[in-house]
Amino acid sequence: MRQAFEAEARTSGKSRLLLSAAVSGGKETVDSAYDVPAIAKALDFINLMTYDFHGSWESNAGHNSPLYPRGGESGWQRQLNVDWAARYWVQKGAPKDKLNIGMGLYGRSFTLASASNHQPGAPAPHPGQPGPFTGDGGVLAYYEVCDMLKAGATRVFIADQQVPYAYHGTQWVGYDDPESLRDKVRYVKQNGYGGVMVWELSMDDFTGAHCNNGHFPLMHAINSECGQSTVPVVTRAPSTTAHPVQHTTHATVVTTQKSSSSGHNTAVTCSNKADGFYTSPRSCSEYITCAAGIAYVIKCGQGLVYNANLHVCDWPANYHCTVRWAGVSAAYVLAVTLLLEEKEQKTKKGNSCTPLPVNNNLRTLSLISPIPLHPPPPISPIPLHPHRSEKETWMHKSEGECLLNLREVYSCQLRFRK
Repeated sequence: MRQAFEAEARTSGKSRLLLSAAVSGGKETVDSAYDVPAIAKALDFINLMTYDFHGSWESNAGHNSPLYPRGGESGWQRQLNVDWAARYWVQKGAPKDKLNIGMGLYGRSFTLASASNHQPGAPAPHPGQPGPFTGDGGVLAYYEVCDMLKAGATRVFIADQQVPYAYHGTQWVGYDDPESLRDKVRYVKQNGYGGVMVWELSMDDFTGAHCNNGHFPLMHAINSECGQSTVPVVTRAPSTTAHPVQHTTHATVVTTQKSSSSGHNTAVTCSNKADGFYTSPRSCSEYITCAAGIAYVIKCGQGLVYNANLHVCDWPANYHCTVRWAGVSAAYVLAVTLLLEEKEQKTKKGNSCTPLPVNNNLRTLSLISPIPLHPPPPISPIPLHPHRSEKETWMHKSEGECLLNLREVYSCQLRFRK
């Protein structure tokens, strides 16, 4: 694959595609599944999944991602931690600067055999109760852990392992919080590893409503400890409904790199706005993430709109978008389609343009499958040429059908025709 990437770069003239892999931190898997020197040579970086060391598949409570072994552990148990896994990959031939240490933004939970024994390693015959949002036994998102703490759970920091756990009655969860993640980032920097990766963004308190520590408190902790002042760009809304329903639930979304369709945009502003999610003034199919005063435009998935009530990308049936010109993206598609389909006509006289008159009329287009395109059509007025501008009005009629009113089109580059 690396050779194919290199060949494609030579023929296309573009930068070579990056090649990476997410790999296990368990000794048995490393020994049986990976030729570490060979894959390290081919990969640009290696994401080490240093979490899920313990979970409800075991019968004793153990932390999801301890940094170091716990006192009292022996034999193979002392291999189930971040430090041992990272060092073992280096021992097997992986360059330190290619290793990204994995950090979990969630916890593994257990139901203890007895509420009076909550120490790590205590008997725990059953998974923890499902969280109200994630809905799976044995796992809790960080924001669900915050709710558990608000409900009266006790937080305990495991000094040996430099990670916390919380217990409430027979419910027990080992998780990471801003303090432990800062410790892990310092560990990465002090030991010369390449960087960090997380699993995963939607498990953080992305709304800021649960942990009383702002939006994405875990990501802010990681980034600030890394020496950055802003959170990474989120490539889609924190959750998405799988199909049109009346109540949107939070789904798992994984983000590993910046999307080419999202990013910093100076057309919108986050001045005097708190970090968080905001409705886009331009389109229903996008939203704005404000982070440290910087605005990022994020595109929703195909056919979805931003639901400002739930702060998710949702189906149009669940949310009435009020951004006038964008509709539910059908007008959006219509305008771009017309721009692409009309033949280009250029009339140039030196450095000036000659107006190309267009009859005022209404044109109707039925769309079977609205598909958001990038970039969106211009907001009236917007220059298409340094000397002329185009004025257009979009009106949304119904999903899949739009009216486009063409008025006063002046351009030496494009011409609308019947």
